[in-house]
Amino acid sequence: MSRSVVIEVTRGPLVESRHEGIAAVVKPDGSVVASWGDIDSLILPRSANKPIQAMAFVESGAVERFGLGDEHVALACASHSGEKRHVETVRAWLAKVGLSEADLECGTHAPRLQGIIEELAREGRAPTPAFNNCSGKHSGFLTTAVHYGEPTRDYIKYNHPVQRRLREVMTDLCGTDANSFPYGTDGCGIPTLATPLKSLARAMASMAEPSRLSNKHAEAAGRIRAAISAEPFMMAGTGRFCTRINAALPGVAQIKTGAEGVFCGMLPTLGLGVAIKMWDGAARAAEVAMASLLGHLGVLPADQREEGRHGVEPLTIRALEVRLAAPGAGAGAGGVDEYAVVGAGGFADDADVREPSALGAVGQLVENFHPDVGGVDVAGQAEQAGELERLAAGPGAGVEPAAAGNDWGEGENHLRAEIQDLDEAAAVGVGVGDLGVRGQAEGVGEIG
Repeated sequence: MSRSVVIEVTRGPLVESRHEGIAAVVKPDGSVVASWGDIDSLILPRSANKPIQAMAFVESGAVERFGLGDEHVALACASHSGEKRHVETVRAWLAKVGLSEADLECGTHAPRLQGIIEELAREGRAPTPAFNNCSGKHSGFLTTAVHYGEPTRDYIKYNHPVQRRLREVMTDLCGTDANSFPYGTDGCGIPTLATPLKSLARAMASMAEPSRLSNKHAEAAGRIRAAISAEPFMMAGTGRFCTRINAALPGVAQIKTGAEGVFCGMLPTLGLGVAIKMWDGAARAAEVAMASLLGHLGVLPADQREEGRHGVEPLTIRALEVRLAAPGAGAGAGGVDEYAVVGAGGFADDADVREPSALGAVGQLVENFHPDVGGVDVAGQAEQAGELERLAAGPGAGVEPAAAGNDWGEGENHLRAEIQDLDEAAAVGVGVGDLGVRGQAEGVGEIG
């Protein structure tokens, strides 16, 4: 078994926190291209497998019957932020199929962005189920039930036809009987199947390169990939990591976050699937691992990382550097250079209670969140303009606390990813040397 993915948070020369996880890069036939850790471990995919869960909806014919478009297909795969377009699209969608928010069984929670929370408070309104980050997925479930003439009540139950179809699709995509998987209850109420990480990566690979699948599955997978690329905003929202990466790599990568440190991706140009699980559930670590892995596989070049900054609210921009060394190159400890990210914050994925993610405690937050962008307001944060100047100077410049009354301490805070034992990755046929990728990473924990 290869060594784990390791993410370290450093303060000055010291490692302050450490995350470990597993990752797999797999072909549609199940052969493993690269792996870190025990990829036969059972993990709960949470929302990272929403593209898989959208397959039955897309291949049912309901999209065409009800006049739905890419925005609806992407929303069915989404863990959205509860922004205006997300909520309005869900409500209009349900009306198209003769339903309403009252039919959603996902429950509700506060929207992700602070500005929206404040707007609701000023207007004396409470969030409704359409604000739930999973409401698009649930709208897809309901639409499929309506299309087939099935009961819409209890569609979240394990034995409802909607959920049985999801297991049938998963079985076809991953090559293992999903009905045999243990399961728990996801944050939105549906069953979440305990899946070997390798099988989850294989399912994503099958969607990325579906020539081995039935025509029905293959067409649905292509439609889902196209919708994610066409509507990256609907997948997540303003400034979100999923939205940025999907927008930067249309047709090249379609990625999806999940709660508790899970991330999945389809890489159609390489015909590969990727799955990541950080054992402590940290979204910050899963994002770093995904960005590192995409860079390592050669699908996240420097110019596209820089382009991802443009048109994004400046207060959410982070500085990022990714360096992965070839095996045995001795670039850093264990022959691996470091991946550094400054800045982050936000909320835990699919949290039953809306609360700050672990990253808020690191003390490396560098922005004063704008009300319309949202995030966690940390006391003692420096003025944004000054911090952006420091970020522009690169990771080595450090982040100096500019405001009184904070307890950050001195020196820089870097997030370092060590993806070790890269020997197997050479089989991909892409460079495994020092990629020197620069750009930005969204450190805000995904909801979903």
